[in-house]
Amino acid sequence: MRERISLTAAATVFAALIGTYPANAAPLPATVDLLAGQFLDVGNVTIQDNGGILEVIIQIDNPAPDDQDWCLQAVHIEVADSESNIPQNNKGNPKIGQFDVNDDVNCSTMETYSFGPTPTGNFVVAVHTVVEATCDLRAILYGTLRATGEIDKIDVINDVVTPVAQFADPAPGNENSPNGLGYDPINDLLYFSATDGSPSDLYSVTPDEFSPGTVVITNLGALTGESAGATFNAGNYWYVLNEDDDLQQVTFGPFNESTNRASFSGANLRTLRFGDIAFKPNSTVLVGSSLGSGGSTELFFSLNTSDGTYTELCSGGGSNIDDCAGSLQISFGSNGVLYGHSTGGAEWFEIDPDTGLITDNSLPITSAASFTDLASGALCVANDQETAWGAGTSFASDTSGNGKRNGSWATYIEIEN
Repeated sequence: MRERISLTAAATVFAALIGTYPANAAPLPATVDLLAGQFLDVGNVTIQDNGGILEVIIQIDNPAPDDQDWCLQAVHIEVADSESNIPQNNKGNPKIGQFDVNDDVNCSTMETYSFGPTPTGNFVVAVHTVVEATCDLRAILYGTLRATGEIDKIDVINDVVTPVAQFADPAPGNENSPNGLGYDPINDLLYFSATDGSPSDLYSVTPDEFSPGTVVITNLGALTGESAGATFNAGNYWYVLNEDDDLQQVTFGPFNESTNRASFSGANLRTLRFGDIAFKPNSTVLVGSSLGSGGSTELFFSLNTSDGTYTELCSGGGSNIDDCAGSLQISFGSNGVLYGHSTGGAEWFEIDPDTGLITDNSLPITSAASFTDLASGALCVANDQETAWGAGTSFASDTSGNGKRNGSWATYIEIEN
């Protein structure tokens, strides 16, 4: 796995096996939830006999498309004939650094460990892992599907395209409609434009992947001109007039538009065919691509909307590594990576937002879908550090008589064999 952002959250997790068997003992094979934060299910642990060999399999499971992703960073496992033979300190807490397995792993989602012949009698197993919340496992963004009334959620890393808004296209005669897509992650609201001429009308819709045929769209009003490249940032909808180079800003409550916020071409007026724009995460700096028009060169550039600083990063277009991404639809995924899409070729790329150059042209997207515009997904933010223990037989004793333990939440697993 390629790590592109620092992982800031870690949780210590103990896994335990619970069944309907006496004294909490379970026969092989046995499986248990892997719990973080004491109650958060992030996967499972399986203990099994594989042809006479004892195996422990740890599997991270991230099924929900919008929940936090997790991965393994460390694993500690001890197999013993009794709880007393698992390394512990003088308070009865396990000493995981002295376990049979003391393994550092690099953001793995599955690990398998073998321990030699499976014991013939009852035994115990302690499984401890360190898991981290990560933003590397998915890359969510949105796209307007060409010549349809459909907006899709796109997971670029896992090659999953899911319809989230499906409606009668307000401009069915325009193959590039809907267009001008922007996503408001705070209010979970998509904005898009549609036009059979000029100007465009701006619409809003709430995404719903479970019932995409029942969504309701709202016409917010007419824009100054045709919106062919757009984004959303800091509560505002931003777009660029097609065949022009002026950045427009739309505010809400009520709907209000201020034109000529800035120029994408610096002091030199150019006729540009967008293309797309996207704000760097948590920034006032916007990057943009233009298809070019009237013989002008395809461009990739940046604009600081707070002070108007315009920078041309590269020129030209292409689909190879180190080519300029001047001809692509662009958007930041939820993992903070800038992705590009070729509407004509339905290809996907990674882009360096500081240079505008393609850095990866081998993304696994297999869908032939063609999108007229992209919108950045909600930026993934890793959780704070948590320590958690799974249920099971506790190493700590109950000294109060009311179920409260005098040590950590560490547990060991009793296997009936």
